[in-house]
Amino acid sequence: MRDILANFPTEIVELYDTNNNKIKELTGFFGKTGLTITDTSTPIVEGQLIVRKLPNGSIENYTIIESKYNVGHNDICSFYKLSLRKNNIKQSNIRNDIYIDNSIHIGNNNKIDKSNIGNNN
Repeated sequence: MRDILANFPTEIVELYDTNNNKIKELTGFFGKTGLTITDTSTPIVEGQLIVRKLPNGSIENYTIIESKYNVGHNDICSFYKLSLRKNNIKQSNIRNDIYIDNSIHIGNNNKIDKSNIGNNN
């Protein structure tokens, strides 16, 4: 069977289980909607992790949120289509307070005289 990724720029990724144990290195193609893997010898399921090492040395970590196995047809091989969620996006706890007096102040560093809020003086 023909590997559907033969003409695409593929890269090596690592597959880990939910306990962060390395399962296998796989060759895959990152597209707009996820990752395609043509090695179907190892089951790939939701909750497992994909580690992608970039050429600049950075590492991206993804959680598999949907794993869809596609059966090959004629000369096209079977493959997995994975939907991923990127894990190493830095989350910040941003709290925005909004007070309305005679103008709008947005943010945490505003100095507002709260004694006048609500008083139509």
